[in-house]
Amino acid sequence: MLKPIAAAAALFLLPLMPVQAGEAGDITRDALYAGDLAGGIHRLKPMPDADDTEAAFGTGFITFVQAVEGFAQSLFRYGAALPETPPLLGG
Repeated sequence: MLKPIAAAAALFLLPLMPVQAGEAGDITRDALYAGDLAGGIHRLKPMPDADDTEAAFGTGFITFVQAVEGFAQSLFRYGAALPETPPLLGG
């Protein structure tokens, strides 16, 4: 009787527990906020070699963001802009 109640309580409270990222998560966050994507990849490159999965994810995510950024720049460079569109934040 007590085991199902304990399991239900654990499943309910598990998402409320804080989660902390390691050093690779902090490097990824800082690189994305600062806009220094190449620097972030440079700092994360040696970490995945040491079986750090968080660093591998960070490297892949920053590479993905670089690809999206390059794609958006290419669209803008070749004229894929809507001239009648107001600024998103009303500036």
